[in-house]
Amino acid sequence: MKNIVTALTVFSVLLLSFPSLADTKMASYQTFCFGRYLIDVPTNAVLASSGNQYLSEDGIESKRMSKEDFWKMISEREKVLKQQTNPGLDKYFATHFANDKDKRMLVSIAKPFGDTSYGIDTYKFTASGYAITTSSTALDDKQIKDILISYEGYLNHVRYRSVREIPSEPGFCVDNGFVANDGKVSQNEQASLYFKLKDHPDVGIRVESEVNFKAVKPMLARIKEQEVGAIADLLRRVKSMRQGERVINGMHGEEALDRGPSDEQIGYAHSLAWETVGKVGDPLHPLIHFEIITGGAEGGTTTPSSMSDKEVIALYDRIVSTIRIRPTR
Repeated sequence: MKNIVTALTVFSVLLLSFPSLADTKMASYQTFCFGRYLIDVPTNAVLASSGNQYLSEDGIESKRMSKEDFWKMISEREKVLKQQTNPGLDKYFATHFANDKDKRMLVSIAKPFGDTSYGIDTYKFTASGYAITTSSTALDDKQIKDILISYEGYLNHVRYRSVREIPSEPGFCVDNGFVANDGKVSQNEQASLYFKLKDHPDVGIRVESEVNFKAVKPMLARIKEQEVGAIADLLRRVKSMRQGERVINGMHGEEALDRGPSDEQIGYAHSLAWETVGKVGDPLHPLIHFEIITGGAEGGTTTPSSMSDKEVIALYDRIVSTIRIRPTR
């Protein structure tokens, strides 16, 4: 009898500490790939937006279209480049993969103020009927040979990927796409996912990864610097619910779980964050930032949170613990 009472007591404590366990919608999770990493979010979380950068600071775009429209898009871009007469703007320079039926790369050149730079437009038509494209300008003329090799490699290895597909080979997940590579070459990579909860429209969940090429101060040190800056008065009204170091699946990071007053002081909103700074220039160890914000605090009016402290902390703890590098064969 004593064991039964003890078991019931423990179960009750778990329900109070983690209210999402009592909600089947919140207890059911789905896996998403961002960059080279994975995260699990509740099934009632809707992907509201996403973004990516690969090689350059410009993103990879994907759009369903016919093969006819695909080649029309390339032809129109090539025509614009060939008709360009202003030396300061990109004009046609070369075509790569000229005889390939599924991909093309247009190289352009510009000489603004006497300096030389290059532009690269890439196009890949996938078997799923998606066109995957990039467009980059102002590329360094001194590194253009290596840049061209990188983009050729990218075009040879990029393919379509549905938003729910979790690839098993090494590579980088982007919007409706995947670039297969081992991540051992230092290059620009950035990926982000932003979710909204159906049952709690004021709650936003964001995760992002980014390869940094210079050392970044840890998150808590940056927060400490703000305490004496322009937003110091605002921070004095914020209550810290939890703060300190936290290791997630082997990644050393820091967390800051805060609660602050909503607009008009009629309630409170939350900002819960975890971050690991990763290793400089290493795609396999990027900076990863995860956050949950309640009260619609990402712009506009901050409303009272629809979640209690216990509920949002339970949600945060459940999701942040799932961030891990994507296993590959």
